[in-house]
Amino acid sequence: MISVSKLCCPVCWELLGILNEDEPRLSFRGCHSIVYPVELPAWLPSQIVDKLTKRFQAHLRKELDFMVQEFERDEAVMRKKNHASHESESSISVASTTRRGDGGIEYRQYGE
Repeated sequence: MISVSKLCCPVCWELLGILNEDEPRLSFRGCHSIVYPVELPAWLPSQIVDKLTKRFQAHLRKELDFMVQEFERDEAVMRKKNHASHESESSISVASTTRRGDGGIEYRQYGE
C-alpha cells in the first residue's frame, strides 16, 4: 500500500475512497475542507463518476439542510425578539399609571 502524507482535495479523497473499495492501494492522511471545481479524467468509468456524484449530492444535501436549520433558528429568534413588548425595547410608554392618595388610579398620557 502506498501512503501519502499530504492532505488531498475532497474530490480526490472521495474518488480514492471509491477506487480503494475493492482493493486498498493508496492511503491518504485526510483532505482539506474546501471543494474546488475539478475535471475528472475522461477515462474514468461512468459507474465511478456516478458514485462520486452521489457522494457529493449527499454532502450538498447535508450542507443545505444545515443552512435551512440555521435560517429557521435565526428566524425563530427574530420572531421571538419582535414579539417582545415594544415598550421595553423603546423605553417609551404610551400611558402610565400612578396611585392617587385615595387608592384610585390616575392615567396620564406620556409627556404630561
